[in-house]
Parts: sequence; structure tokens; C-alpha cells
Amino acid sequence: MAKIENSGTKAAPPLPVQRTRPLPRKKAKTVTEQLLEELAVAGGRIVKREASGRETEKWPIRVAAARRSGKIPAAKELHAGWCNDGHEIRLVDTPAWRLAQGQRCDFLILQEQDRTEHIPTKKELADAEKHSWVRIPRYDTSPAERLRICVGGGLRHRAGEWADAADCPLEDQLAEIVQEVGLRGEAAERKRLADLEPAREKRLQWEAAMQRAKIDFAEAARVQHLEAQERAWRRATGLAEYVGALRLHAQTLATGPERNGAEAWIAWAADHVERLNPLNGTLRLPEIPEPRASDLEPFLHGWNPYGPGYSAPTDCHRAYSERDGRARASHQPTPSPTTEKGTAQSRIAICSEESPSMPDDSPDMDGGVRQTCVTSVKSASRYRP
Repeated sequence: MAKIENSGTKAAPPLPVQRTRPLPRKKAKTVTEQLLEELAVAGGRIVKREASGRETEKWPIRVAAARRSGKIPAAKELHAGWCNDGHEIRLVDTPAWRLAQGQRCDFLILQEQDRTEHIPTKKELADAEKHSWVRIPRYDTSPAERLRICVGGGLRHRAGEWADAADCPLEDQLAEIVQEVGLRGEAAERKRLADLEPAREKRLQWEAAMQRAKIDFAEAARVQHLEAQERAWRRATGLAEYVGALRLHAQTLATGPERNGAEAWIAWAADHVERLNPLNGTLRLPEIPEPRASDLEPFLHGWNPYGPGYSAPTDCHRAYSERDGRARASHQPTPSPTTEKGTAQSRIAICSEESPSMPDDSPDMDGGVRQTCVTSVKSASRYRP
């Protein structure tokens, strides 16, 4: 068996495997972008006629979406309409007579008339003699070889009409007409920007008022939470003193069923007082709910929460918002670190303290606080021992 001699050269190490990164995906073109590309290739005019009628009917909607997209060049306009071959779409230059946004400049081209004295015919004379209502015209008109251009819209600077004259034909006045249109366009744009400035300032003031209102709303919610905790703490402190008196009284009772029942009642009462006291829970900043429009009205000082273009809320709107707020408050538990049982009992305590302090003829007592107290007592009755 022949021996295989090892050559002096070593085998080349294998090349490292090169990992190719995946090619980035091309962003799919929108219908508007595809439409503009087709128009650019076709020279500004295409006719869409799909195989199915439903697809062809979608093109007016697509053209309207393309106009709203803001992707059409500034100096171009998209025109569309039905023709014999389908739906025609054209990309045309913006006409010079469009002065500014929402402003138009109208052109009227008239052919002037020559007037000559009318010579009545025999038939006209006979008809006028026979019928009293027949009137013979005094002049005859015929089209002349002169034109008149009238420009309307915008602020007039030099003139509004130009006509052919013997010493100055209309062709020599075209430069003046174009200059007049440009001046009216500049004036219209200045007026538009001037009108937008007060609206922009009003919008900024409204946004600042909304920010302040949200801050004031959050501050008021924290104050309300703090006051509710203080009321719960005072209530728990008074009940704790009463539970201490119960313990002293229970020690005087003889051993037996009566003392056992008293001790069970005292144990439940002590547990309830512990749950009611906010100091036994975690103390932290309360979570501020997202304010609604009606919640921000008291802090906006006359601004409308729906926008600067709306009028200030009237007394009727405020009354409705207050009733709505009271209805929401009647379904919200008192903010305290208690269970459902303790929350229901604390509602009874708050109602029993607040209701007598209100006068009987208060408009809120009929549908607001009194109804809330009755509902709270009913919902808490099942927790009574």
C-alpha cells in the first residue's frame, strides 16, 4: 500500500460564511402616488376603464382622496370627469385667475355690438297700425370685430374692464390685465393671512387656557381627595374612641353569652375602624382621571372646552354639567383604603353628616344629595350586623 506523503503546504482555512442582511422592504405606494406617476408618464391625461363597472366607479372617490392628500404639486390641479371611454383624469396647471385659497377671479370676454338706426319694414308698419301692442325697435345691433375683457373678484387696483380701441388694441393691453390679476392675488393673500392671525392667536390662548384648566382640575381633585381622607380620619378617630369605651364596658359584664356577644361586636367594630382610617393604608398621590369637557368648564373662565370657535357655555349648559357631575359623584365611592363593606359604611357616615347641614329648600336636596343618601343606606343595609 503506497504511503501518502504530506506536502509542505497547509490547506487554506475555510472562508467565513458571510451573512447577508435582508434587503429592506420597499414601502408600498399609495393609490395617489401611483395615480400621479401614471399621469406623469402619460403626459397629464389618462382614462380609467376597468373590466368591472364597480372598479371604474371607485375612481371618483380615489381622485377626491388624492386631492385631500396634499401630494399634488403646488402648481398643479387634478381634474376628473366621465367621458365616453370611462373616467378621465387630468393633471393641469393651476390657472392664474385663482388668487388665493377661497378666492376667485372671474373673467368675462364679450364681443361688442355696433348699433345702427332701424329702418322699419312694411310688415312692421302694418302690424303696428293693426295692433296697439306692437313696438318697432329704434336701433339694430350687429356683432363688431371688437372684444371687451372684464375681470371680477378681488380688490380692484387699476381697472376692471379693457376693450379694443382704435389707438390701443386689446392685444397691447394683455400685459396690464395680467398685472392686475397678480396685484389682486397678492392683496387677497395678504388679507387671508391677516384674517388667519387673529384666529391663530385665539387658538393659542385657548390651548393655554386648556392646559391651565387641566392643572387646576388635577389640583382640585387632589384637594377633594385630601378632604375626603380627613373626614374619614375624623370619623375613624371618633369611632375608635367609642370602641375603647365599649371595651371598658365589656370588662364589667359577667362571663357568659352577653359578654361573648359584646366581644364579637367589639372585634368587628375595631376591624371596621381600622379599615376606615386612611392612615392604615398606603399614602400616595391620587390618580387623576382624564377630565371630560364638562369637568374643565369651571376652570376655563369663559372659554369653551370644545374649541376656540365655540361660544362660551351658557347658564343652561352649566346647570346641565353640574347635574351630570353630581350624578357621577353619587356613583363614586369615597376615596379611602377600605373594602366594599367599609366604603358603604363610610357613605352612610358622610350622608348623615352632610344632609342636615343643607337647607330643606335647596334645589339639590330633591334629586341630588337626598337621593344619594337613600341609595347609600340601602346599599349598605346588608352589611349591618
